[in-house]
Amino acid sequence: NMFKKFKARLVAGGHKQVAYDSYDPNYTSSPVLQAASLNSILTLAAILDLELDTADVKNAFLTASLDQKIWIKLPPYVNVMDGKLTMDNNVVCLQKALYGLIQSSLCFFNKMRTFMLNIGFTQSKEDPCLFTFTGEEGTAIVGLYVDDLLCASSGDFFKNFLLPKMQEHFPAGITYETAAQFLGTVITRDRAKREIYLSQEARIAKLADQFKIKETFKTPLDMPKA
Repeated sequence: NMFKKFKARLVAGGHKQVAYDSYDPNYTSSPVLQAASLNSILTLAAILDLELDTADVKNAFLTASLDQKIWIKLPPYVNVMDGKLTMDNNVVCLQKALYGLIQSSLCFFNKMRTFMLNIGFTQSKEDPCLFTFTGEEGTAIVGLYVDDLLCASSGDFFKNFLLPKMQEHFPAGITYETAAQFLGTVITRDRAKREIYLSQEARIAKLADQFKIKETFKTPLDMPKA
């Protein structure tokens, strides 16, 4: 037998939101981890031989609450509330930051920041997506990129402290693994030499295939070796 799985997600039409009505245009952008901060995390992990783990919050935006009251019109033939809604009365008030809303990413970042601070992390003043921890549980430096997390930590800090806290706070679930890639970049380690190698070969191949680039071209610039 062949099984087929179909998925659908209800998203909001953020392009129809009205400024100062359903969102504040001055507070919509969510920060992401800076490239220099990512390099710092990987460098410290290599030099200090720290454990390197990644985690991803499932249905991240739906875990964050909204700070404004937003109503949306449901698409046709969506049955909710035991079928009490009709085609002439299919408007609902959102309780969570639905995907598609202009402010959803920022709402989730605020929730994640509050969570990190509450469990003892310190937020960097230079990069709002960089957090550090020092305590009896261990030492860690964590970078956030929307709902993706990269953690360099001592011993079993991630497994015994951070991960259980995240699983408790985000009941929808957390996917995690020893860092093999992050944001499309493959991570390879030589722990004996305390070296970390990064590769975007698969990402480049995917882009080449997407844009049907079959030939290779030499760059006129001398590319430095990292």
